[in-house]
Amino acid sequence: MRFAYAESFHATISALSRAEGVRLLRAVAKFEASWETGRFPKGLGMKHLKEEFFEFRADIHKRVLYQRHAGAIFYLLYGGHDDVQRFLKSV
Repeated sequence: MRFAYAESFHATISALSRAEGVRLLRAVAKFEASWETGRFPKGLGMKHLKEEFFEFRADIHKRVLYQRHAGAIFYLLYGGHDDVQRFLKSV
């Protein structure tokens, strides 16, 4: 599986604190490792939202929205529940 970061993802992480950035990197690393092993921990809270769009939890309040397409995963957004819903309405 290939992983890529969309411009919209970069925009949502540009102002993160160092601590929040570390939490996000750990969650992304755990998510990507899960694709390698085929074991997906329930703690990631992976959920299918609509069509090719999915999310996993980076922490209790923040989620990573991603799109699966043609053998690749594109990270689209890092934010809360409302941010994810707003993004999905715009596509």
